[in-house]
Amino acid sequence: MKKIYLCGPILSRTGEEANTWRQKAINELPNFEMLDPMRRQFSDSDMLGVNEIVQMDKEDVKAADIILVNYNCARQETTLIGTAMEMHLAYQLGKYIVAFSDLPVEKRSPWATYHCTRICNNLDEAIAYINKHF
Repeated sequence: MKKIYLCGPILSRTGEEANTWRQKAINELPNFEMLDPMRRQFSDSDMLGVNEIVQMDKEDVKAADIILVNYNCARQETTLIGTAMEMHLAYQLGKYIVAFSDLPVEKRSPWATYHCTRICNNLDEAIAYINKHF
């Protein structure tokens, strides 16, 4: 069974913002094993364990076959740094990176575009792409 790592902003997001898209992906991609960083339930107040958080996320990226990236940028802020770093690690490891972004194509980062296998316009398109090709 192929594994999918659910990559996207968590820090400074509400639980609903961080979880809703992940739960939809879990529900609509039942033939995949999901590696969801939210299962660890760290919080903003637990920042003393950052080395632990990052190391566990890196291990999930290494174990995954596909990285599903929430690259929605309606709230651009530094919390996308971790997402970008996970994408770069996945790229270096030769992983398939399927992202979804609310930005028009001409506004997407050249770096993000270059490092993704595919960028879809929304989560539904990304789920359909994964179901069709994997």
